[in-house]
Amino acid sequence: MRLVYVSKNSWWDARKARKVLLPLAVSALPGTSVLLVNAAQPLWGGEHYPRFWQHPETGMSVLTPIRLLPFQRFAMVRRWNQVLRWRQIRRQLACGPDHTATRFVLSDPEDVYLADLIRQAGYRCYFDWTEKWHAYAVAAGDESQSRTDASSIFAHVDGVIAVSAELTHEAEALGLPCLHLPNAVSDAFLQALGRRVGEPDRLKGIPAPRMAHVGSCNPNWIHWDWLIHAARQHPGISFCMLGGGGEKNIPDHLPANIHLLGRVRYEEIPSYLQHVDGCMLLYRVEVTSAGDPTKLYEYLATGLPIVSSPHPRCLEFAEHIRISDGPAGFSEEIGLALEEGPDYAQGRVDEAGRHTWPLRAQALRRWLE
Repeated sequence: MRLVYVSKNSWWDARKARKVLLPLAVSALPGTSVLLVNAAQPLWGGEHYPRFWQHPETGMSVLTPIRLLPFQRFAMVRRWNQVLRWRQIRRQLACGPDHTATRFVLSDPEDVYLADLIRQAGYRCYFDWTEKWHAYAVAAGDESQSRTDASSIFAHVDGVIAVSAELTHEAEALGLPCLHLPNAVSDAFLQALGRRVGEPDRLKGIPAPRMAHVGSCNPNWIHWDWLIHAARQHPGISFCMLGGGGEKNIPDHLPANIHLLGRVRYEEIPSYLQHVDGCMLLYRVEVTSAGDPTKLYEYLATGLPIVSSPHPRCLEFAEHIRISDGPAGFSEEIGLALEEGPDYAQGRVDEAGRHTWPLRAQALRRWLE
């Protein structure tokens, strides 16, 4: 089978997300080849990446198309940019191996014209649904405004791959064939956790014990009020915030034991988690309930205690996670987490081993075939 995964992201992004880790895992399966199509690069500027590249370990092909026309907010411009992107993809497919079973997976709800072109060419086309876009737009504010009706993609695909139970139910209600495929932890992440390294420079001088949050720091996404309350209740604990987004809206005059460490490359995250004492998931359920936090699986792989808001996916792992529904309870659970002995650590590690990208890749290939 050949998979063509058209990503909203880029292989070259500092943060490796589902939209590059999933196709990479598929490419490692025997008898499977993958073409990962990056987000298009504007012809007139931006970063300059190789137009075509092959992953040295799996042979996954990576195509970075060129976007020729500006002003994407106009429907006609979007249409022509997608036509031109399709021509670049077709040229690459013609150079690749001769596979009779080729499947396309899209991840951008605006790619309706591309979906039509794919199906007109006789290919099966699916959509990887990872978030509720209206909730995302509200939370992200001006940072992310969809230029089209995001739900229209469902009329242009043959089925849906849904990251959460909530999205799976919605796809099934639309009458679409659907695969529930949650997020996972990568083998590379697990291997990096197993290689003990020195303390990262940004952690040096920050006293232990340390609780870490990795991911978006946008107050529209996470409970800063819970974090501030916990920091005030536990002045001897250092709260390390690794990530970015929404920086201009982060509350002023934070307690001195909250440390904003900024964004960290995906490959560096294990080195930070090796030098903290616990992990936090601070998601606001009202805007994130349809998603599936990748950090959940990466936290489990560390074996460290985890304290979380009542996100639907975290509730499914309540055996391994301390869950609270308010600032007082969250603060209390932070204290209890740091008093934990080692008895629970192996259970978390074992649970993470049941949620890896290679396992997800096998499930995806079986469904697509």
